[in-house]
Amino acid sequence: MDDSEAQGGRADTTALRGLAAFVGGYAVFDALPVLLGGGPVVEGIGAGDLIDAPLVFLLVGVYLNLGAQAGLWREARLRLAAGAFLIVLVQGHGIHLAANAIAGASNPGAAGWQTTYFLDEHWGHAEIHLAVVLMAALFILAARPAAAGEGLKGGRGRYWLLLLAVVHGLFLAADAIEGQTVPLMIGAGVVLPALARRRCGESGSILPRFFGAAFATALVVLVAYGVANGGYPELPLL
Repeated sequence: MDDSEAQGGRADTTALRGLAAFVGGYAVFDALPVLLGGGPVVEGIGAGDLIDAPLVFLLVGVYLNLGAQAGLWREARLRLAAGAFLIVLVQGHGIHLAANAIAGASNPGAAGWQTTYFLDEHWGHAEIHLAVVLMAALFILAARPAAAGEGLKGGRGRYWLLLLAVVHGLFLAADAIEGQTVPLMIGAGVVLPALARRRCGESGSILPRFFGAAFATALVVLVAYGVANGGYPELPLL
């Protein structure tokens, strides 16, 4: 193996590790509050909601890390766009968390419960998932090839990339169903893979491939789920 092949292998490994950290962080953000669930821990707030509060900073951290890998911070306009999208993410998460905690301690027949439900299940989730879609679009359109690994040299690397994309896509589909943002995610599942295909033809970055495959996976899962269930009832585990 010559020096260029060794350097390419190291770049592949670094890029895939960055994506694995992103997918793992996103999965923890999504799944840990659900797994903890449970009854009230502090002032009627459940364990899931309690741990959910700091997890948004973990998600912001993995986005920042992936952005550094992708070279997104190279221009002021990209930093501004990413900052705005992440602010929307944090705001939506805060609205969702506060409203969810209030709704959990309220009687559905009480005055104001419908407003709380709307803020939790509609406004909050819509902001979170809109930010997720916009960040993915930013990575697809603006990732710098050299910083993102310039393509995968081996079949094993492509396998891991596909596996990470499918896992992320499954979480995106579950998010859409639980958060009642299916139209948004289906629209993103049509548009973002198309953008990614064009972007892949222009650069060797693996990030357009990853996000394109992830949202394509989410689209397939959502369509299949909707057909099988005649709609989008909430997932049993959620």
